Amino acid sequence: MATTSFYSNWNLHKLQQAFKWVVYLLLFVNYCFYIEEDWSAATYTLGVDAGLTLLR
Repeated sequence: MATTSFYSNWNLHKLQQAFKWVVYLLLFVNYCFYIEEDWSAATYTLGVDAGLTLLR
């Protein structure tokens, strides 16, 4: 009976870790979309004549 509990705890741990990494991945993708949108807004707002070579 103790081995069954051990294996079910092990599978639960693996499931929790997989769920955690999926959430981290989704947060990272969301962050990338945010940065891309912010970059686009900055280039639109400042334009090419702003003198910032970083945004060109």
